[in-house]
Amino acid sequence: MLTAWLGKNKFFNTSLNCVTHAIKLVNMSFLRLALAQIDTCVGNIDSNVEKVVKYATCAANNGANMVVFPEMTLTGYPIEDL
Repeated sequence: MLTAWLGKNKFFNTSLNCVTHAIKLVNMSFLRLALAQIDTCVGNIDSNVEKVVKYATCAANNGANMVVFPEMTLTGYPIEDL
């Protein structure tokens, strides 16, 4: 599911678009950054990807140029690692 989403998503659909998007960010006079602390499920990558897409889309619709998620958002943290 992740590779299919990456192929369709407007933010990540190709490496070239990622580079183009990064260049646009560099040329901006300001950057609107969104921080997303979301509740993920350990090992449920498909569900976690859906949450990331949902929150990234919401942030973009509200004017964010970039969204930052915690490390291991897609895989989740096992409770014993906390």
